Amino acid sequence: MKWGEFQTQSSLSTEANISFYGLQRCESNYAFKGNNMRAQYVVHYIKAGKGMFMSINHRPAYLKQGDLFILPRSIPCFYKADSEDPWVYQWIGSRVFRFKLFI
Repeated sequence: MKWGEFQTQSSLSTEANISFYGLQRCESNYAFKGNNMRAQYVVHYIKAGKGMFMSINHRPAYLKQGDLFILPRSIPCFYKADSEDPWVYQWIGSRVFRFKLFI
């Protein structure tokens, strides 16, 4: 088995080539100020606090500890930490997240 390939008894596997990862403890009202369209998928897991996430043509989602959000590849999006209880999140980024079903 190669690194990054997994197979379960249900014949479902996932593959990811992790490009980067990190942890951020945000200040009040922190918003990412970089390019709002990513070349990679970025999965965020909220460890503490809360904030807001939205992508083009969707309403804002208000998220809290234990929630996940994904920055989709090549789709404009915005996210911002809460003013009173800013979030702490971890993230991983990959050009590819694939799920395969083996039949």
